[in-house]
Amino acid sequence: MAVIEQAMDSILNAASGLTALVGTQIYAKKVGQSATGPAVVYDRIATDRQHAMGADTGLVMARMQIQCWGDSQAEAERVSEQVRAALQDYTGTASTVVIQRAFLAAEFNGPYVEDEGYRQIQEYEIWHRE
Repeated sequence: MAVIEQAMDSILNAASGLTALVGTQIYAKKVGQSATGPAVVYDRIATDRQHAMGADTGLVMARMQIQCWGDSQAEAERVSEQVRAALQDYTGTASTVVIQRAFLAAEFNGPYVEDEGYRQIQEYEIWHRE
């Protein structure tokens, strides 16, 4: 079975505008211990499998949360813009996962976290085949 987290990692690391800002600091679940400056953290927060009269359709909606970190609010917003450029309306195959469409469902400022920085938070609905 293809894993949506692997697809997210592939899409985000292939986005040159994003990697120009964060380098390799794109993480699943939590920021790496050695991270400094801007970074991205993604996490699946929900999975909704579609059913049709007693059978699985194979269509899945994964709700992914992306935290865009920066040393300033402006930097976090620049990172957020690049994540949106990479994911909004994405279709295609990433790391063997067939993604039918990615939609930005919500976006908001996260609170400043002492010794960690500023963040913008985005949530995407990623419709894919399982």
